[in-house]
Amino acid sequence: MKLKQRVVLLAILLVIFIFTKVFLLDNLDTSAANREDQRAFQRMLASLRVELDPRLEHTLQSPWEIAAQWVVPREVYPEETPELGAVMHAMTTKKIIKADVGYKGTQLKALLILEGGQKVVFKPKRYARDYVVEGEPYAGYDRHNAEVAAFHLDRILGFRRAPLVVGRFVNLRTEIKPVATEQLLGTFMTVGNNTCFYGKCYYCRETEPACADGDVMEGSVTLWLPDVWPLQKHRHPWGRTYREGKLARWEYDESYCDAVKKTSPYDSGPRLLDIIDTAIFDYLIGNADRHHYESFQDDEGASMLILLDNAKSFGNPALDERSILAPLYQCCIIRVSTWNRLNYLKNGVLKSALKAAMSHDPISPVLSDPHLDALDQRLLSILATVKQCTDQFGPDVVLVEDRMTLSHLDESLHLGEDAFNEAQLSVYSKCEKGTCWNISAQPLLPFPGWSLPLVGQDYLEILSAWYCSFGKCCETGDCRIVNNITGLETDLREQLHGQHLAREVVFRAVQGFLQSPQPEKALVLSFHGWSGTGKNFVARMVASHLFRDGLKSDCVRVFISLLHFPHHKYLDSYKAQLQRQISETQQLCRQSLFIFDEAEKLHSSLLDAIRPFMAHHGNKGQADPQRSIFLFLSNLGGNTINEVALDFWRAGRPREEISMEFLEQQLRLELQEPAENSYAHSHLLRENLIDFLVPFLPLEFHHIKLCARDAFLARGLPYTEATLDEVARMMVFVPKEEKLFSAQGCKSVPQRINYFLP
Repeated sequence: MKLKQRVVLLAILLVIFIFTKVFLLDNLDTSAANREDQRAFQRMLASLRVELDPRLEHTLQSPWEIAAQWVVPREVYPEETPELGAVMHAMTTKKIIKADVGYKGTQLKALLILEGGQKVVFKPKRYARDYVVEGEPYAGYDRHNAEVAAFHLDRILGFRRAPLVVGRFVNLRTEIKPVATEQLLGTFMTVGNNTCFYGKCYYCRETEPACADGDVMEGSVTLWLPDVWPLQKHRHPWGRTYREGKLARWEYDESYCDAVKKTSPYDSGPRLLDIIDTAIFDYLIGNADRHHYESFQDDEGASMLILLDNAKSFGNPALDERSILAPLYQCCIIRVSTWNRLNYLKNGVLKSALKAAMSHDPISPVLSDPHLDALDQRLLSILATVKQCTDQFGPDVVLVEDRMTLSHLDESLHLGEDAFNEAQLSVYSKCEKGTCWNISAQPLLPFPGWSLPLVGQDYLEILSAWYCSFGKCCETGDCRIVNNITGLETDLREQLHGQHLAREVVFRAVQGFLQSPQPEKALVLSFHGWSGTGKNFVARMVASHLFRDGLKSDCVRVFISLLHFPHHKYLDSYKAQLQRQISETQQLCRQSLFIFDEAEKLHSSLLDAIRPFMAHHGNKGQADPQRSIFLFLSNLGGNTINEVALDFWRAGRPREEISMEFLEQQLRLELQEPAENSYAHSHLLRENLIDFLVPFLPLEFHHIKLCARDAFLARGLPYTEATLDEVARMMVFVPKEEKLFSAQGCKSVPQRINYFLP
């Protein structure tokens, strides 16, 4: 190419690059965030129905310990909650060991303590489902079914700020009275053939008891938040006066929001946006009674607004109290993620989603049809309100990019814990040219505004490839592949704590495979151990050191069993899609990585469908063989691994003496048992396709301290040994006698350090 032609070509390239940067790339972050919003919405839809199943993956943990570990400053429960059904099953079935009057408040409730020491709040049934509460929107008794419906709406909206609630039937005569305190017992009476009680509260009256149907009373139970998270009450800035003829300032001052924005904690941080989220939530359920709200203590506005006490809801489906939306229409701001979620829920989706979410509750049907229909109508009013704001002020002012609920997830990707979970993995699920694929392999409509940023992204990839075509821009000849073996060894040694076996096996296996001039088969590693021990962390580490873009690389595919393959009736479609995606990735990249999370939940036919890609392929004679690495991540075998580690500890032997040969043999025996796991029924073990079963040992107290240290360092924060001890002591350790192993490894450690910040 002549010099003049090269100059012209480079000038054109420069113009394209500037155009891309100025007009396209500035929107990339927002576009990626919008795509994640839609993926999160699809994950929510896939997990709507919560079957109350008593089984828990971690047999040494109680459901109460699991639920307590979910709580972090910005959410009460995580986005992905496979144990949710087990926790709610315990709430509705565990034996009541003590009953007392409810905590202070205006409405009748009882405080119950369930077997295992867990406190729950019981609210009794006062109205039939089709009863319409007349009068003010906050009139009448508490509605127990409203608490249940509000909790599931919180899930659907993606807020995750409401404590867990489930319906329950209790026998007042056999379950409550024998364990009731004298204070509660003194409020019991018989009305006709029905057992009743009136409790103690501001509005509790002997003349207005709650009565069972005979002895059996329907109600709701709300899970008490862990005592390690004390609550702080705040006056709601848009609270009502509850006095006839006296208006609150917000009811007559059009500039009231400007004044709110100048006061703490609404002048900075996420609290004002939380208020607006809550206004939307309350308007949908018809709750005009949130005169106060709670957050965690000493949070300085950083923690969430907790959605407690939602029982003054769903009273009158025909009453739309627009004043509930005052924070929204007076401030005219809303989170982008909330706006996206509301748009996904229109056209009847909200009603269908809530109905499906509540279908497995013991007191189902939870709501009458008029209340469900009212939700869809109120949603349209919210959307219209936001549109009025954007018409007046423009979307750049109204739509605020604040994703506090996801911030701790991004931080935890850098830490030595099992934080690289489904929620993070799914962020990197592939979308092809703006179209994401759902479980039935049908294209979903891309979110408006995706196409332009994606064009910019495509241009960068094309330009990068074009530039590299003029010569080798990296040692491998493919800019996407870096194979930084030295970096992998260093990070495994310095960041993976308590895993001498996994560290050695993973490094040696990957190093040997990549250095082999002609590998005869794919490298297949199967990671086993409890959640939080580092399986996902190591998978991410392998991806980041082998590929320039890590998990975002075109050469890396991540599959999550319950997310990508949730329904057995679609197995044929899944198999075809899975084979196609693996084949296309291998054709695109001469080195590829495939990660299967929750591998034990993969159907055996899916494992068999990918068997040809892992089997001996005969690359002999090829100058540039195609290399593939398969990583299977599973909690299967965790109890076997833990028992071995516990036996060594009891024998006074250091865990470093546990040998790979001994533990792998124990693992293989368990995996071959004809239990309900895909390994036992597939060809993986029978044909020796798995090269190494990699055990991840349970983590001890000093390992948790190391994870806490890494968390402080990752955020550039100072720490002391005493602080690390305090963080570690906040975790739950099992078994009950020895309290040796962290029940969830290093999970939630990054969130714990927030409470030791200056």
